[in-house]
Amino acid sequence: MLFISALAYGLVLNSPLKTPHARAPVIAARPLAMSIVDDVKSEVVPSSGLDQTLRNVMGLQMTAWGAASLIVPKLMMDTMFATSLGGASVPLMRATGLCNMVLGAKTTSGSDADAAMQGFLFFGMWTHLLRGCGWGAYTSYLVLWNAACALSCARRQGGLFDTVTKLDTGALSSILPRDKQLSLRNVLGAQLLGWGVMSLFFQNFLTGGRLINGAVNSVIVAGCGIANTLLAGRVFGGSDSDAASTGLVVIGGYGVIGYLAKTAGLFTGSWMTATVAWNLLFAAYCLKEKL
Repeated sequence: MLFISALAYGLVLNSPLKTPHARAPVIAARPLAMSIVDDVKSEVVPSSGLDQTLRNVMGLQMTAWGAASLIVPKLMMDTMFATSLGGASVPLMRATGLCNMVLGAKTTSGSDADAAMQGFLFFGMWTHLLRGCGWGAYTSYLVLWNAACALSCARRQGGLFDTVTKLDTGALSSILPRDKQLSLRNVLGAQLLGWGVMSLFFQNFLTGGRLINGAVNSVIVAGCGIANTLLAGRVFGGSDSDAASTGLVVIGGYGVIGYLAKTAGLFTGSWMTATVAWNLLFAAYCLKEKL
């Protein structure tokens, strides 16, 4: 009898309900959610501080340019380009601004060598664009400043002559895929490069009856092409995890902007519904990859 009582007492003491290890583990969802928020924030907000480096000098300008285009596009066009902004140009200007913000954040987080190439292409092409558009109150200063930035970046690469003569290798290689794998970074990079090439060389296709189907300022269309092309190069050279964050922000942003523009009757092309649906679905897939 004494043995039975001792055995029962021991079973009670060692019951799973009495031991601390019997508690079910609590799965915390907050760290995962905060990780996604931090990744999204890092896509649009430079995180390298205010160090006096070439990547910060170039990247922060791209970010500021993008933020202004996204938040106050009409003010940007009126004061910088002396061109009135309205209709379908407004959402396209916002999309360009979003792309420039991401490009700027990626430039600040990279190396000075990559920033020199990015800065030369970005500011050099914008110098060319601004010289051919309407001259606003600050356009002449912007042309001079952009040209100086492009020249400074060229000097970091061995001089203007050396940089220009190597554009077919250095610059072209920086915007093309690094491999032939069917990866998220290559799929996203191909989309961005496609938008860039279309905006730079086939503007009528973008603004015609299939997509926008409206009159859009040619400078904005070309500027959208510059941002998408350079961002594609950054995506090609990154990781799939970074590509998921970029796709969630950029392609998701394109989907939202396109949907709002279509609802407002600004983007009325026959392919616009399918394009918006694709962008939102691709952004959802990028979010799934982050989970």
